[in-house]
Amino acid sequence: MKSISLFSFFLLLTFQITYSQISAKQIPAQQPARLKAAFLLKTNWDQWGTYARYTPDNQVLGCWSTALSQILYYHRLKPFGTVSYTCSKGYIIKDTLSAYQLSWNDFRTSIEDNSAPKAIDAVARYSYLTALAIRKDFGTSKYLEMINPAPLIARHFDCKATFYASFTGNIPFSEEQMKLIAEKEQIQHVIDKAQVKLLIKNEIGHRRPVYFHMGNFTSYGHSTVIDGYFERKNTFYVHINYGAGGFRTGWYDLFKSIDVEDDIRLRAFITIEPINKR
Repeated sequence: MKSISLFSFFLLLTFQITYSQISAKQIPAQQPARLKAAFLLKTNWDQWGTYARYTPDNQVLGCWSTALSQILYYHRLKPFGTVSYTCSKGYIIKDTLSAYQLSWNDFRTSIEDNSAPKAIDAVARYSYLTALAIRKDFGTSKYLEMINPAPLIARHFDCKATFYASFTGNIPFSEEQMKLIAEKEQIQHVIDKAQVKLLIKNEIGHRRPVYFHMGNFTSYGHSTVIDGYFERKNTFYVHINYGAGGFRTGWYDLFKSIDVEDDIRLRAFITIEPINKR
């Protein structure tokens, strides 16, 4: 019975990460608020088009990859180590992440098809190497990991990466199932609303952007970056870099649905702290 329950949980999580960001044609659950406050990131990178120049057959980089590459670039962290895996669509990935020369001077806050070749090469290559580090399953919207890339981040970048999960409302799984998935995915920190606020305040206070994933367990999930916060009239706003070339980037009430009506149910955060300060 335990194995069946665990399989069902994995299956639903797989469905959850199969979906990506909403499109401009969809009506979001929440529109960005008009606030003037500071935030950390200057980049507006994307997971498609020019950014995917080095992926197999120019497949999408994925929202995990774009969110994390912006954070890792912010900290000026270069990847290292080797990767070797096979994607479900048959793409064979084998590379040495430190084999490429990366000059921070070549990077830009965004790139287009007509950007300088050095800028395109730098940003697209770095985004691709980040995707390799966290084992993107190219040709799908998934990764080989189901929900937690933090151990892989720490393996391939000089940093401490810690994963936190937060749940709101009715969770369609038993406490036993939650314990099983937590063990499998190395989830050690499940936090409540008050702890989420403290986490965000601490990280932004130390000038560290936070990886932020929102989802509903079944049909929707998208990963972004929180790089600022602002409190007003008991509302906790965060600045979200949506990872779509500026689309949907803005200020949102963290404790309300953002993209779809039930994406408040699953919230995940990864803090990234460089080991050697730049």
